[in-house]
This record gives sequence, C-alpha cells and structure tokens, in this order.
Amino acid sequence: MKKFSLAPEVDVSEFLNEKKLVPKLSYTTKTLTGEFIPSLIDKSTFNLNYYNYSTYNSLNPKTNIYLPEKNQKKNRLNLKRKREKYNNPGSNEFKGPWAKYKDELTDFNKEYELSEEQNDILKELEKSRLEKLEKIEKIRKEEKKVSQIPFTPFSTFHFDKKTDYQNRSFIEPPRALKNIEHTCYIPKKLIHTYTGHTKPIQKMKFFPKYGHFLFTCSLDGKVKLWDILNTRKCIITYNGHSEGVRDISLSNDGKTFISAGFDKIANYWDTETGKIISSISLRKVPFCISLNPNEDKQNEFLIGTSSKSIFQYDINKEKNYEPILEYGEHLGAVNTLSFIDYNRKFASTSDDRKILIWEYGSPVVITRISDPMMHSIPSVVIHPNGNHFLGQSLDNKIVVYDCKNGFKLNKKKKFVGHVNAGYACGLDFSPDGQFVCSGDTDGKIWFWSWRNCTNYATIKAHDKICFDVKWHPLFPSMVASCSWDGTIKLWDSVKG
Repeated sequence: MKKFSLAPEVDVSEFLNEKKLVPKLSYTTKTLTGEFIPSLIDKSTFNLNYYNYSTYNSLNPKTNIYLPEKNQKKNRLNLKRKREKYNNPGSNEFKGPWAKYKDELTDFNKEYELSEEQNDILKELEKSRLEKLEKIEKIRKEEKKVSQIPFTPFSTFHFDKKTDYQNRSFIEPPRALKNIEHTCYIPKKLIHTYTGHTKPIQKMKFFPKYGHFLFTCSLDGKVKLWDILNTRKCIITYNGHSEGVRDISLSNDGKTFISAGFDKIANYWDTETGKIISSISLRKVPFCISLNPNEDKQNEFLIGTSSKSIFQYDINKEKNYEPILEYGEHLGAVNTLSFIDYNRKFASTSDDRKILIWEYGSPVVITRISDPMMHSIPSVVIHPNGNHFLGQSLDNKIVVYDCKNGFKLNKKKKFVGHVNAGYACGLDFSPDGQFVCSGDTDGKIWFWSWRNCTNYATIKAHDKICFDVKWHPLFPSMVASCSWDGTIKLWDSVKG
C-alpha cells in the first residue's frame, strides 16, 4: 500500500520558524487508494498555506520570499484584470457581467460544423416556429377586424311567448310562492346542471324575494336568465358588452338590472323586454357595481373601478355619463360595495387590504379598518339580521366584522378549512342566518354553522374553481353554484 501526505511539497523550515509544527500521530487512516498519515500541520493551517502558495507562490504573501518586486506587481495586475466592454444592453451582442477577460483565450467564437441530422432538426424547428408566427398573425388580424366592427347590443328570447295563458308577463312570480320565514337545511344531492356559457362565470344572483329565476354573467360578454321552477332552461340572453361582464346588480322588484363589463360600459336593462334603458361609458374598468336598495333611490348606483375610486351615478339625469360624486380614499382597485346600517352607509374593500366605511352621499371616510396582518377581501356578504358582514380573506379564511359596535373584528368567529388564496370566491348566508356557505379553488362547496363555526359538510361540486355560491331565498335547502367551467348547478336535499 502506498502512503502519502496531504501537505504541500515546500520547505519545512518555514513551519518550524512559525512554530506550527504538530506532533506526529501514531495512527493512520486506511482508504481504497492508500493510507493517510496526519502529520506536520492541522487542517486549517494546511488550507491557509495551500491558498497562499497557489495564489501568491509563497506561504507568506506579506514577506513574499520567493517573488521579486516585479513579479509581485504583475501578480497584482493579473488579479485586477479587466473584462471586455459591456456594449449596449439593447443590442444582441450584450454580454453584461459574463464578458470574458481581455487576455482570456476561449473557443466560443469558433464555428462548428453540424451533421446532416442536426441540420434537418434545425430546419424542422424553424418551420414549426414560422407556422406558429403565421397563426398568431392571422388571429391578431381577425381580432382587429372584429374590434373595428361596431358592436350593437341585442337580446335573444328563447321561448315563443312572453306571457302565460292569463296574459301575465313571464317575470311575474307564481302565486304559490310566498316569502315566509323558514328553517334551512344543508343540501345533499345535485338536481340540475345548466350549460350555455362558453367562458368562466363571474357572478350569479337569484330573482329578488321569490327566486324563481337566476341571473348569471360571464366573461363571454353575456347575461343569462335561467328558469328555476319549471323548464329549467335559459329564458333570455342579454348581449350588451363587447367584452366580459364583471358584475351585475338587481333592482328590488327585479324588473330592471344593471351590468358592468370590461369594455368600460355599464348597461341599465329592462328585464322583460331585453332592451337597454340607458348606457353609461365609464372612465376605468369597473370591478363591482351596486344599486341603492332604498325604494326612493333605485335610480342611483355605485361603481368601484380599477382607478382606486368609487363613482356615484344617477340614471335619471340628462348627463348620466358624468358621476355625481367620487369617493377616493383607496390605494388599490375597489373589489366590493355593500350597503349597511339601513342603507345609510356602505362598506368598500380594496386590493390595498383596507375596509372603508362611508356615509352614502358624503365622500368622507367614517371608519377605516386596516391592520398589517390583514389580507385583501375580494368578496363580502351581509348577515340577514344586518348586524354582521363576512369577508372572504385571501389567507384561506372568512373573517367577521360587526356592523354596529364600531365595525370591530369579531375574533371569536372565524371560518377556515377551504382554499381560496388568489381567487375571489363568493360566499353567502342561508336566509335564516343559520349556515354560511362558500366556494373554493378545488371546486367544493363548504358549509359552516354560524353559531360555532364548525364545518358541517363539503360537496365536490365542480371540476374547476367554484367561483360563486347563492342560497335560494325561499326553498330551505336549495343552493346554486357556478364555476369557471361555464356550468351552473342546483343542489337540494330532495331530488327535483
């Protein structure tokens, strides 16, 4: 077996002068290639001397016994070598900090000959790249042609008659439906699936008070009205936007509604005729919209936009395209608008992770809710008794705030278990206020108890994100859910 030492081959007298000699150890370390005999110096001293000898050609670079002064200067200049110029960052020849040294010899600039197989592969890749570019150019040209064509709003009625045998409008609710207080239950079975939207659904709302119809808006630029009780088909389609519809808001009687789209237009519709009563062009992209719930102020509405401001409009004014008031205190896009305290105030949430309480008609903040630990709240719902409002926080939980006691956070109530980070999943209360339901990113519907915040049930509703959930105002266990797969599903405890 060969024996060797890890110490460099240098004069040992230097070590003796520095008094770094370590007594020789009696044992050896056996390896596959030989035996290591620890001797002379310890590991740290060896590493230091090895570095000095390899860089300065001397064990002591300060004295530098082995190098004359001229060689020392040359060595220092070598350590401070200059790289090539960085060139212009906008050019293809930009090298940046990866540029080579001026005196460095490299083989990067040599031209290598490719084989025939490699040339054939390069030609195929170039052909596929050019084909993709041609397809992209064709799509862009078609989009330009479509954008140049002026969009004309229209609506499509999918049935023969708009009245029944008693000459009543199809909007009129059945006489058997009565708005009576009832106890709610958690649904268990799927009773129907609606299909018709070609793109993800953003919002849905039941017809006010009776819920015999369901409104949905989607990114395909359409608002659809679905029948819940009889045929369970699409009754009418409202085409009023050239781009996706972000949000809708219904009047108290459901005869009119307003839709806001990404084309910066808000349309005020007549539900029965499908005609646009008024159209308002907005300054920025609307993210949320809400009609005033007061009976004497149904002509006024609020719009939260991407420009960090909330605008108040009046439809009855001659110049209805100009806002009456502007509420500007947020530092990010406004996500939700909710009327509270008997519609005298409203709460707004934004991407700036703040909740602001306003007095309606006065652009001054009454209460400001902000905390470093808060997350953005993209969806809000009010409790049926009006004393609390729930916010879908983006840290995978639902937070509760009091509407009367200084709008404080209720730390005792917190709903967790679902996953909603990054998505504005909708949530809702049961009409009796007993249950809370919410969608999540896994396509599930979660049900919690309002009293003790325990999860009672979860339903795998959709393959993609369950984006919104609504509880029927009259039927005790009917829940509607929508998803980004373009489907709407009805759930109930009994098969319909």
